Amino acid sequence: MSPSLDSLPEPSLVFSRLDLATATSLAAVSKSWRAGCHEPLCEPRWQFFLQSRWGVEATDRPREALAWLETAVRKEMACSYRRGFETMFSGGAFSLSVHVDHALLAESELFESELFWEAPARKLLLWLPLHERRRLASFVCHDSHPRASLDRVLRAFPQAGSPSPLAALRGLLLQFPFLPIDAGSGADRVIGLFSMHWLRDNPSAWASVGLDGGLPLPEARHTVYSLVYATIVLNTDLHNPAVKTKMSRAQFLTNCREAPYLQFVPERLLLETYESIRTSPLAIAPGPRGRSVSSIVRSTGDEEIDVAATLSTHSTLGPEAVAAAAAAAEAAGGAAARAPEVDWVVAYYNVLDMLRWARARVAPLHLASVMAVAVVAAVSLALAPALLSPAS
Repeated sequence: MSPSLDSLPEPSLVFSRLDLATATSLAAVSKSWRAGCHEPLCEPRWQFFLQSRWGVEATDRPREALAWLETAVRKEMACSYRRGFETMFSGGAFSLSVHVDHALLAESELFESELFWEAPARKLLLWLPLHERRRLASFVCHDSHPRASLDRVLRAFPQAGSPSPLAALRGLLLQFPFLPIDAGSGADRVIGLFSMHWLRDNPSAWASVGLDGGLPLPEARHTVYSLVYATIVLNTDLHNPAVKTKMSRAQFLTNCREAPYLQFVPERLLLETYESIRTSPLAIAPGPRGRSVSSIVRSTGDEEIDVAATLSTHSTLGPEAVAAAAAAAEAAGGAAARAPEVDWVVAYYNVLDMLRWARARVAPLHLASVMAVAVVAAVSLALAPALLSPAS
């Protein structure tokens, strides 16, 4: 089968080769292309383009349907992915369908319409520009979608063969560029599901993270989940310019050993993780542009909003950094800069984690004081987001 249109070389390269052809050859190519665009016999090819780029099929006129998706629907998605997907399947000018696993429908008791947006989303994540993929990832992570929807989207990016959670995380970020600062509490769901998928796809690698193969999957998940979170925190610490005092290898090792689920992770793996993140930060795209972002993309469920990155009131960076971040967000087509709402779900889990630590390590008489400090600290963190980094 021929490659899709988006895999063809740059037009300038194509025309540089056509310069070598004769006038007769060029006329033949032009005639063949016009015929291929319009003849009914070429409908299967346009159906292939529809399936490979959008994950849908058209009952008729696939060429016109593809043009409509690439223009009108893309324009709608630039404001709201929800409205864009609703436009696709609203029964307008074109009748589109997706392949639905009916066994999955029976198992999950979902309506068929609830699965329609997932197939296009998986395809769009493969070829959209980075900023649009960030917006789409934010939409997919929103709490308005059932957890099973996010699970099915992430299944499109298998983790089999990844020797470690860090290697799998690097691969996932390049395909599904979720950032905790974008996804909010949805990032927690992504990391939880990612941990389960890695364990399911790599049973022979459990020993590399200190896990016994006989452990129940939900229990083993805690170790991978904690290790991924520790890796993201380390990435922020080492590569966020607002963090002046960087974590050392010894500190990272000590912090991990204090986490209950990381006590048996091999020291070699922790040190390799530190060195890997120190020399090569997490990235959501190849090259330098994938290692830092200058805006926050938040989904409300109905639309995606771009706002400029903000600094904590305690940041040592100057106001020029704030101005540069705001300008970059505006250049990316974002809305007028405004502070994102406090994510109280994240604040709640911050408090919960601190209380679990306190319950395990602090004497009962001091627990009430620690609880008060934990509440104040978690709220402060929620109200003062730091400057964005690749993992923030």
